[in-house]
Amino acid sequence: MRGRHGFGGNSGLSLFKSLTRVVKINGEVRANGKKCNSCKNCEKVCPTGAIRVDQNNNKWYYFPSKCIKCYRCADKCPRNAIMIFP
Repeated sequence: MRGRHGFGGNSGLSLFKSLTRVVKINGEVRANGKKCNSCKNCEKVCPTGAIRVDQNNNKWYYFPSKCIKCYRCADKCPRNAIMIFP
């Protein structure tokens, strides 16, 4: 039944495990500016608009009051620039 949900293979299972592990931390999201290339993947997947990326100035903005701690941003970052701190 994995095809019905679009996960395919073991990648969906490992994604679920990583999100479960991170959610238990209940930590704050932070970005490493040296790793970030302003691709905006984090901004695109954030359901509440807690992240904004300014590509012109290469700046990353995080609004903790809007964050629901789903950590999709960290999961979708191709350069592992987003970290979760307890």
